[in-house]
Amino acid sequence: MLVNMSAGSLEDFYPAIAIAILMRYIRDPSLSQHHRTVVQAITFIFKSLGSKCIPYLSQVVPAYLHVIRASEAIFREVWLVSGVAVGCG
Repeated sequence: MLVNMSAGSLEDFYPAIAIAILMRYIRDPSLSQHHRTVVQAITFIFKSLGSKCIPYLSQVVPAYLHVIRASEAIFREVWLVSGVAVGCG
């Protein structure tokens, strides 16, 4: 399958798969100790994608909001700042 894919579609494929997997981690409360690392990874991916990250916002923003709401008050500011840092391009 990957052999037939063009370079342009591979550029879209890998970030899409990475973000989908990271969203599984962030939605799993038993993995909450990894949520900060997930946010950092998504931030890095988004910065790398620039404006190409826009299609992924609909997946990421609801998950971020859920994590922020579920967090203790002391961590909410950290999550909000991290979420703002995700801004595309």
